[in-house]
Amino acid sequence: MKITSIGTLISLGSHALASTFNKRDEEPQILDPQTFVSLGSSRVRTRNGPFLVPGVHDAETMGMKSFEDILAFPCSDCIVTSIVGDLEFADGSSANANTGMWLHHTLVANLNQTDATCEGFGQFSRIWASGNERTALDFSSGETRKAGIYIGEDDVIVHITELMNESALEREAYLVLEVEYLPASTPDFRPVTPIWLDVAGHCTNSTVNVPEEAVFELDMEWTADFAGEILHEIGHVHDGGVKLDFFINGKAVCENVARYGESEEYITHVGMFGGEEVDHEHEEGEGDEGHTHGEGEEEEGHTHEEGEGEEGHAHGEGEQEGGHDHSSSEHLVHISSINRCEELGRFAAGDVFSLKAYYDMSVHTPMAGHHGGLEPVMGISLVYVLADEPEVEEVEEVEEVEEVEG
Repeated sequence: MKITSIGTLISLGSHALASTFNKRDEEPQILDPQTFVSLGSSRVRTRNGPFLVPGVHDAETMGMKSFEDILAFPCSDCIVTSIVGDLEFADGSSANANTGMWLHHTLVANLNQTDATCEGFGQFSRIWASGNERTALDFSSGETRKAGIYIGEDDVIVHITELMNESALEREAYLVLEVEYLPASTPDFRPVTPIWLDVAGHCTNSTVNVPEEAVFELDMEWTADFAGEILHEIGHVHDGGVKLDFFINGKAVCENVARYGESEEYITHVGMFGGEEVDHEHEEGEGDEGHTHGEGEEEEGHTHEEGEGEEGHAHGEGEQEGGHDHSSSEHLVHISSINRCEELGRFAAGDVFSLKAYYDMSVHTPMAGHHGGLEPVMGISLVYVLADEPEVEEVEEVEEVEEVEG
């Protein structure tokens, strides 16, 4: 997954110069703000798409497809105080592991700002990202923090989104963003600086091939070239990951623990998807619960066998799922959340930020690769900081004293 593909971001920048196209199927939905209401905060929900993802048996994609474009961001000349991503079908129902449609990754970047850890590779800044765990970002800290991501009046915002479809049927899905923001002119609010840390390298595609060992660690480090204060740290690992630790000068300051199967959306089983028959009509009275269709998809996508439960299409053990299920056990649990850390204190120029991702494939079942082997893994952290404002040197005014001849 080339979620941080520098070439893609640069290409999108070139596209932005020639286009003002924003792919969004409807007008934003205005919601009630949750913080800073007295200051004029706004909260907006957008649906971006539709994105048509081929079925899992498609020879070229194997059901995994990336989409890149200019993003219809809900505000400009604003301070974003909260953002959360989601994935849904045309009818508004949730698209997740239990429906066979994953928000594998999504990255949002600003093409008018400079990236803190990837300077010199074009004009862009990675400002927000999410995996299928869909971690919410909120800078407000109970309205005690006046900070957020600054979006300029003419800034071009783009996304790189990778979706995974485990069904045999091609399906459409929508990337949903819920964003809360204030006008940039709101007094006392300061812009945060996003710092992208990545065990695969600061300016790479973020993926690492799985070694032969079941238990392994991946690490990296970066030296800060400015001072400031850490407001938030959010980690990301793949299935098979145990946790991601964030260190400053070798001292662990945040432990991002991956949690699995906390709700039904993140629980699947062998043979759940991939065996659907294309162009087959449902039998009379057959329900659709447990199998969600994307917009434009025919509802004749699956044949229920006698005695098959409506919830989740319970296939027999050992039935192929198109390359994503890879365990002899019936149920598979997937990462459903990973904790984030707030208010981690100050750092100085020269301090070393480092990550260590811990994987144990014997404890947590990894994801199978689309062309054999295991799907590559990740270890990413987005650290949001308030950079110290540069000190203004005081210039002593020298008064010229004229000598008056007496």
